[in-house]
Amino acid sequence: MKIQRDLEEAIEFSTLLFIFMAGINIIWGVFLLPWGILGLLFSAINIFTAFSLRKIKIMYLERDYEKARNHIFIHVILGFFTGFILLGYYLYTIYRTLDDITLKKYLIKKVERITFPPPYIPKNR
Repeated sequence: MKIQRDLEEAIEFSTLLFIFMAGINIIWGVFLLPWGILGLLFSAINIFTAFSLRKIKIMYLERDYEKARNHIFIHVILGFFTGFILLGYYLYTIYRTLDDITLKKYLIKKVERITFPPPYIPKNR
């Protein structure tokens, strides 16, 4: 399924982006030491988010879409702050896709087979 492969790759790519952004936050955190504590905090949050995205990917592969959607929401907010808005927007697109999958799950129901009774044939008198 194309959506499944694309969403799985998007989650993997966002994990790599968060690890990359953690490196950038560590660099500016070390060189700007009075304000660097904020950069080190951001990098810790980015590493935490990267590990959490791996768990979210496992939830997604187990087809637990609602749980994955609920867990990714807090990381969207953290991504806006620690990833200079770009990572938050990228995670928001993933969240929106998971939300669409969850809504479609409730809209599509199993098709009921309609069974008709046998026709009534009156007996001759």
